Amino acid sequence: MLGRIRLSRFQGKEDVTTSPERQRLAIERWAEANGHVIIGWAEDLDLGRSVDPLEAPELGKWFKEPERTDAWDIIAGYRLDRVATGSIYLSKVMAWCLEHGKSIVSTSETFDLNSSPGRMVAFILAEVAAGELEAIRERNTNAFDYTYSKGMYTGRMTPYGYKADGNEYAVDHDAKAVILEIVERVISQESIRKIVIDLNERGVPSPSDQQRLNVGKASRSARWSHQSINRILTSETLLGYAMRRDAILGKDGRPIRDAKGKKQFGESYVVRDETGAPVVRAEPILSRTRFDELQEALGKRVKSAPQRRKTETDMLLRVFYCPCGEPRYTVSNGSRTYYRCASSQKGKPCGQKAIRKELAETIFEEGMLDSFGNLPMQKRVYVPATNNADELASIEAEIENIADMITAPAFRGKTRDKLAGRLEVLDKRRSELEAQPVRQAGYRLEPTGETFAEHWGGLDSDRRNAFLRNAGVRFEMKSDIEFHFDFTHLELLLGLIDPSIDPQEHLDAEKAKAAAYRAELEAQYSWGS
Repeated sequence: MLGRIRLSRFQGKEDVTTSPERQRLAIERWAEANGHVIIGWAEDLDLGRSVDPLEAPELGKWFKEPERTDAWDIIAGYRLDRVATGSIYLSKVMAWCLEHGKSIVSTSETFDLNSSPGRMVAFILAEVAAGELEAIRERNTNAFDYTYSKGMYTGRMTPYGYKADGNEYAVDHDAKAVILEIVERVISQESIRKIVIDLNERGVPSPSDQQRLNVGKASRSARWSHQSINRILTSETLLGYAMRRDAILGKDGRPIRDAKGKKQFGESYVVRDETGAPVVRAEPILSRTRFDELQEALGKRVKSAPQRRKTETDMLLRVFYCPCGEPRYTVSNGSRTYYRCASSQKGKPCGQKAIRKELAETIFEEGMLDSFGNLPMQKRVYVPATNNADELASIEAEIENIADMITAPAFRGKTRDKLAGRLEVLDKRRSELEAQPVRQAGYRLEPTGETFAEHWGGLDSDRRNAFLRNAGVRFEMKSDIEFHFDFTHLELLLGLIDPSIDPQEHLDAEKAKAAAYRAELEAQYSWGS
């Protein structure tokens, strides 16, 4: 015979009435008392009741694989709902068993499934169990909705940066320190790829490992990823807000589930209270100003290199171009590294020779620092917007809905009074928002006390590449030493250094130095090997 053990995610392993150990013991006692031998176990834990038993990860193998199907003649479960839940699934399993000469046994329920009265009793019990399940789900959902609307801890996983403290959320200061570090690095234009590599090399616990450590479990050495960092940085949980995702519903109005019966959810959104304001469930990790600055940095981020690269980004990646218009990429012959025109990789070389990496970067830096090195460096300070259009639109929509309900005949007495009270609260919140000044988001510039050359010297190759690409710098160079800087958006580069300088005047002044500088380079450097 085959022993069947199933545990729904609605039940914990510590539940003595349905625990795997109790189920196993009951099946073993029944087999011994009735002279049967257990040849195997089909154990599915954390399996939703809506999963077809014939498709269950472990039980399904005993229905589909011939060598397993032939090995048993009875499937025994502690209760019938451990084998199949609901009359539809029970009918499918019973039909399969009848077709293949098998029997079903419930060790705690007395009815003969080989007789019509017995099958009728089984179907009734299955429907009663299914009804109880729906009632449990509804009670759990209502309790969860209430608890979540109050910003209280619901017993599930906490967002990274927070941990459970009784029925409340508290800041996880270890994770907060990591978040603040990542935020600072992202705003400073460091690539997320480099941040991921650094966190993994330092052994910083990933979000899932931090969750385990917070509840006293051992780390599984899970790794950071680009997706995990992006998910953390773009979530308003950093503001202390309660966030929620609703289940995706199918055409029948029921939640869509995956192969294991787990619900599929949509995008997360901010939970709001009766006034339309966000529900704050914990101390914020970032201020609204800092959070908006972070989103601005993420939105304008330039990918400094493919994410799979584990080496440092070349400083002139997507900055150094060949006169033919193609970008130059680095190649190595073992002893030296060169910037070579991409046309060579496309099978149609333009004829321009490769240029030594060291030489090209030296010429570029000397030319750029000669032009901009002594200019005072500016720091960009983000100023968030104060436009509350989104929240106002949401409140307006809710006020309109409530106004329609109040005029309906069904809403009268106390129900109507509650709606009127809610309408008053929303109207007050609307007035508060409308009274606030409107200011567009943007940056203001403040002196840093250092020159551009000093700032440039403190950047690594990744950050230098991001800085140049954000400024629209384009550097072209021929094999015969002729070269020029193409500041496609010179005002952007100067805006990062000193926006008070007129771009055209500065460029004209620099062009006057070009001839003498080019002659000096010809005397200093040689091309080729």
